[in-house]
Amino acid sequence: MSKLFRSRPLREYFDLSSYAHYARKQLGIRCMSSDNALRNLVDIAAALDAKDIPYYLADGTLLGAVREGQFIRHDYDTDMYVAADGFDPGVLLDLLGRGFHVRKCLGFPDDGMYWALTRSKVTTDLFFLYPRDSGMYVSAYADFRGGTAKWVDYLVPKLDCEWIDFMGHQFRAPKEPELWLRCSYGDSWRTPDKNWHYAVDPPNAAPRPDRLNLAASQKAIAEYIESHTGMALVW
Repeated sequence: MSKLFRSRPLREYFDLSSYAHYARKQLGIRCMSSDNALRNLVDIAAALDAKDIPYYLADGTLLGAVREGQFIRHDYDTDMYVAADGFDPGVLLDLLGRGFHVRKCLGFPDDGMYWALTRSKVTTDLFFLYPRDSGMYVSAYADFRGGTAKWVDYLVPKLDCEWIDFMGHQFRAPKEPELWLRCSYGDSWRTPDKNWHYAVDPPNAAPRPDRLNLAASQKAIAEYIESHTGMALVW
């Protein structure tokens, strides 16, 4: 478990200068509609369950569910982890039929894939889980410039799933949510921090030395989706 934690803050060396504009844009929708956010989670979960695709509430959404019993007031999106193994891209057809659209796809189908789905001005981030050593990892991206992005992995232990009640609905979540939250937010996870940043603050963050090639990533994901659904993504 010790390898999941880092003693040196990433803020000491991580370049976030090009992230500022994106962050300011996101701040404009920070007061997301809780009703819309909840409806999005319910429908995405239903679509995944219909195809027996394992998922977990994650990141700020799980933090809000455990710590506050609701969405974090200053959060602007929702988060799920989805098992990459056995994932069926055909679920996207169901989600598009429910009114979602694909805002962003990054990574590669076999490594670090991430989807952002939006409906009713609320985005749900889908981070895909992959095995690594005795645990798992997901990936996120920041510092977009020159056709590339900083690639950051987040290491988590393998966790069993349980059902939790969140705002009157049942969702899948890690069986030991406090352990997961400690991995992602550290021992201070119970204390709200409006300045927390996903790319630099999680103690389980592991930046890769090589940056993501955005064109190669988009091409690989577009081909992956088209081969399984017959649908062509337009970037």
